[in-house]
Amino acid sequence: MRLGLALIAMIKKELITRSRYMANALGTLITLYLVFMLMFLGVQGLAGGAIMGDGLESLVVGYITWFVLLISYQAVPYTILSEAQQGTLEQLYTAPLSFGALAAFKLIAEILVDMVLAVLLLLFIIATTGTSLHLDIPSLLPLLLLVIIGGSGLGFLLGGAALLIKRVQPYLQIVQFAIIILVASPVKGVWRWLPVTLPAHWMRQVMVRGQGLSQVPLPDWLAMIGAPSSASPSALSCSGFANCGPANWGSSATSSTACDNGATAVNQMAFVVAHTCVNMYWED
Repeated sequence: MRLGLALIAMIKKELITRSRYMANALGTLITLYLVFMLMFLGVQGLAGGAIMGDGLESLVVGYITWFVLLISYQAVPYTILSEAQQGTLEQLYTAPLSFGALAAFKLIAEILVDMVLAVLLLLFIIATTGTSLHLDIPSLLPLLLLVIIGGSGLGFLLGGAALLIKRVQPYLQIVQFAIIILVASPVKGVWRWLPVTLPAHWMRQVMVRGQGLSQVPLPDWLAMIGAPSSASPSALSCSGFANCGPANWGSSATSSTACDNGATAVNQMAFVVAHTCVNMYWED
């Protein structure tokens, strides 16, 4: 009951904040739209006036997938930085709910609100470019959820770095463009085991070529479910929220010292490398 009320309160707070700063949300939408149009016109110019095959559709889907991944990873680290600058971060650690629960609810609230921006952005792009996409919602929702889970795991990892290093804004900006690799990488070799690469690939297959979830092979399902489900809890435990997991969400006993216990990004990197090597060996 208390967790549900906290989630509702966080969503209401996010809606009130966005409504009061509507100009900022509108500016974000316009900026993302202009960036895509510059990409579109640039690719069109290089292609001699027309983008052949399904290149335009793949560009649109890839851009929207990148935006969803962006909003799913930014929520936690930027919330920590904002609360630290306002001097209210310590108060969150003394709240009746654990900081892990509050961070997760903040993530959910931001994703729900920002998905409206993602839909509007997609509609504007489709109307401008004349792109034809297959919007199979039942097939897209599980894949979209896997993209969000992968991005949120990265967000908790960077949130731990924000707790330890404090000033990580330059690194967050680097990651903002580095995650393009997760969306655009081929689904071969080491790339297929990254948390977002396969879901992004199958989102393109669904939206561009009209394929359904029944056409996703079992090995791809295992890889898509296994990668984020193993990497995200590791990111949660190694990023400064070691004792802030769901089991402790209803408890205030998870102090900042307990939640910082074992917080190190190096352990997370080592886990990802080991996990990838084992999976590559198994695949061969």
